[in-house]
Amino acid sequence: MKEDNEVKEIGTFDVIYKGQPTKIRIQAEIHIEDVDKEAVLYMFSIQELVDIIDEEMLKTEDDREF
Repeated sequence: MKEDNEVKEIGTFDVIYKGQPTKIRIQAEIHIEDVDKEAVLYMFSIQELVDIIDEEMLKTEDDREF
């Protein structure tokens, strides 16, 4: 991923959510500004699962110190 804002398919994964098999597809987009790099993850699955993962990732982000 050398190009700024290039979207890269990470993969589709089989998961079990609430006892039921489902899939989650993940893509990543890299943003480059000078020496700073930021990765944006796109998740495609059932809405409830994506919302829970997003909420957990935001908790982790809030716990970090910059």
